[in-house]
Amino acid sequence: MDISPTHAYLLEKTCTACLSTLSPDLSIQSSLIWYDFHAGQIRINTSRGSAKERNVQRSGQATLLIADPDDTDIYLTLRMRHVLTSAEGAVEHLDLLTRRAMGVAHWYGDVEPADAPGRDRRVILYFEPYRQYHP
Repeated sequence: MDISPTHAYLLEKTCTACLSTLSPDLSIQSSLIWYDFHAGQIRINTSRGSAKERNVQRSGQATLLIADPDDTDIYLTLRMRHVLTSAEGAVEHLDLLTRRAMGVAHWYGDVEPADAPGRDRRVILYFEPYRQYHP
């Protein structure tokens, strides 16, 4: 899906967004997350077994709301299909997001201890947007 040219800049400009997934009891679970847009897919880094990962595995979908940090009247909402969960490259992906959001090189070593127990539980959730909404 092509993102509207009027709002595509949000995929590169911002790094924090709100991800909403559907919980087993049909309540909405929302989290502020870091993301990136690569090869037409939204990539989100999380811990294996987190609520968002479990919800996405079960339902196969999520919604992402990205607001322009300089003008929150401008936003983009993406409805997305989950296409893949992978541990491959997850720590490196987390480092990429850490550099983008915090300006430091590594999550493990600069933010969390290098030997933090969650390091080996990182996964990337890959999504394909199929519908977009924006003002």
